[in-house]
Amino acid sequence: MSETTTPEFDKHDQSLMMLVLNLQTGTLVQLGKLADPQTGQLRRDLEGARLSIDLLDMLKAKTKGNAHSEVAGLLSRAVMDLKLNYMDELKKERQEAAPDTAPDTAPEPDEGGSPS
Repeated sequence: MSETTTPEFDKHDQSLMMLVLNLQTGTLVQLGKLADPQTGQLRRDLEGARLSIDLLDMLKAKTKGNAHSEVAGLLSRAVMDLKLNYMDELKKERQEAAPDTAPDTAPEPDEGGSPS
């Protein structure tokens, strides 16, 4: 056998790997990290991304101990990476929605000494 074949991967492991990769790619599109293949545009759908990450997290929990170690590792890394990217995009969205309130532009306290 050649080095590129992995006979220990059964068809279910291969299918799970493809599912994880497809969900990961779709989630990266939802996070605005990859262009939407249909439109070529970047878009952000954080609610959809959160649901996709939850789905991958559920797959990780339900396949624990039942998937090939390489597939389990891929799934674990995908979930971790997507969660970090989700938090990054959530932070960006909150910053975009919040008015600029830098400390040097904070409102002055009123004459009584307490902030208004």
